[in-house]
Amino acid sequence: MVTTDVPLFPLSGLVMPGGLLPLRIFETRYHDMVRDCMRSGTGFVVTLSASGQETGRDVRPQEIGTYVEIIDFEALDHGFLGIVCRGQQRVRILTPHQTRAGLWLGDTAPYGDEPDGAVPESYEHLADLALQLVTELGPPFDLDAPQPQNARWVGSRLTELLPIPGSAKQQLLELRDPIARLHQIACFVQQMVRARPGS
Repeated sequence: MVTTDVPLFPLSGLVMPGGLLPLRIFETRYHDMVRDCMRSGTGFVVTLSASGQETGRDVRPQEIGTYVEIIDFEALDHGFLGIVCRGQQRVRILTPHQTRAGLWLGDTAPYGDEPDGAVPESYEHLADLALQLVTELGPPFDLDAPQPQNARWVGSRLTELLPIPGSAKQQLLELRDPIARLHQIACFVQQMVRARPGS
C-alpha cells in the first residue's frame, strides 16, 4: 500500500523501528512539518541524508527510511522545539520532491518486516553493549523495557547508537536478517576496539 506525500526529514543519524529519537527543531520548514503532523495525527519519515548534511536545500533523502510518530514535544528557548519520535516501520521512498519551502515529500511503501529471534551466544557481548548504551544515555532512550535477548532489538539499538559511518548505517537499516546485522555490527565493534590507543 502506497501512502502519498509523506514528509521526509533527512538527518545525519537514523532511527530503527522501535527506537526513540529526540530532535531539536529550528528550521521553519520542519517547524511547519511538526505542526501539521501534530494537527493531523500523522508522522513523517526519518532518513539518512544522502549528502551527510542536515541543513540547506542540498540535503537529499536516502531511498529507505523509517516512518516515525511524535510521542512527546516541548517548547525550548530561542524558538526551538524539542520532540521525541518513535520508529514504527521501514519504508521505501518513491518519487521524492521538494516544496517551495524546501520540505521534502515522497510517496512511501512498506519495506517489509523482519523476524524476531534470540541473540546467538557468540553475539551476547553485543547484547551487553546495547543494554549499557541505552542505560548510560538515559531518557528518552531508556523509556522502554530493554530486550537484550532479542536479536532485532539489539541490532537496531546498536545501529542507532554506535559511531558507525553513515553509509554502513544505511546498509544495516536495509538488512532484513537480524542475525546478519549482528554479524556486521560485531565486525565494526572489533575494528573500533583495535583502533583504540594501546589495543
